[in-house]
Amino acid sequence: MKRKKRSKILLVLLVLFTLGCKQKKDHINISCVGDSITFGSGIKNTNNSYPFQLESMLGQKFTVRNFGRNSATMLQKGNLPYWTQKEYNNAMRSNPDLVIIMLGTNDTKPQNWQYKSMYKTDYKNLINQFKHLSTHPEVWIALPPPIFEAKYGLNDTIVANKLLPLIKEVAKEENLKLIDNNTLFKNKPELFNDGIHPNEKGARIMAENIAKEIKLFYNK
Repeated sequence: MKRKKRSKILLVLLVLFTLGCKQKKDHINISCVGDSITFGSGIKNTNNSYPFQLESMLGQKFTVRNFGRNSATMLQKGNLPYWTQKEYNNAMRSNPDLVIIMLGTNDTKPQNWQYKSMYKTDYKNLINQFKHLSTHPEVWIALPPPIFEAKYGLNDTIVANKLLPLIKEVAKEENLKLIDNNTLFKNKPELFNDGIHPNEKGARIMAENIAKEIKLFYNK
């Protein structure tokens, strides 16, 4: 009986150790999934996109890769679904320990927003695609920045009143970390190149916002 009890204790300790390993890895791979805001559209040197700046803030323990795709939608019925892009396939093969998803801005275009009832389902499906990778990564989702200039069928009214609540619901229902990259830029249009895409300074502020959360999570 004592031997069986000892074996059970050892098994419990092994499970606890395994669960704790995610935060004790020597190296952390971070995959940033998103649209042109993640890609760094409008920034003269895309090496100054938020994922690139994020890596420099985190240090050598972290590798951050940019899987942003211009014009991509979360909606699988959208005009350019992220799911069908090479960036999606590359992200799925990136062996991530942490995935940060920021998609939705392009979904609010009229031709895409007609399928808004499918947005949450598609978002949850994408989350689960990453969660079931062999690396079993943490998945975080982010609210996209506000829109300061209505163009390309985008406007901040839909983003603020329709899109953001849906993303918050997904985070709550899936019990995921939610990063607020929206409030961060309220009343700060000077941080955007064209009213939609953050400039280099804006990307740095976004990277700082995310880096703070990563450092807390990984006990840095």
